[in-house]
Amino acid sequence: MPELVNIYGQWHIIHQGKTLRHHAEKERALADLKVFRAKFSKAQGVKPAKQKPAKQKPAKPEPTLDLDDYADEPTALDLSILDGSVRALIDALATGELDEHLDALLEAEREGKGRKSAIRVIQARKS
Repeated sequence: MPELVNIYGQWHIIHQGKTLRHHAEKERALADLKVFRAKFSKAQGVKPAKQKPAKQKPAKPEPTLDLDDYADEPTALDLSILDGSVRALIDALATGELDEHLDALLEAEREGKGRKSAIRVIQARKS
């Protein structure tokens, strides 16, 4: 609440450490003090407006994949076999599952690690 303080002959109306108004005459300062107290008492009685909670969008359901729709499409070549050892590459080529991708494997090995032994193994399997 505002209060009245005399500072060097001037009457100051102070609220929360700030001077709201000052007067040389005590009567005028008291009149203004009543006005300020009435304003601040009304302001303290007012409750702040409630904030509405933020609207949340409903979560979209994740689309389900039907793998039967993709059965006819060719799968991408997994080149991770080239990250392993040459022995693992020889074993993978021996199964015959990579025979249709030998050109891509050879190209990837030449651009990647460039191991002569791996290139020879892939070329041998091609012939």
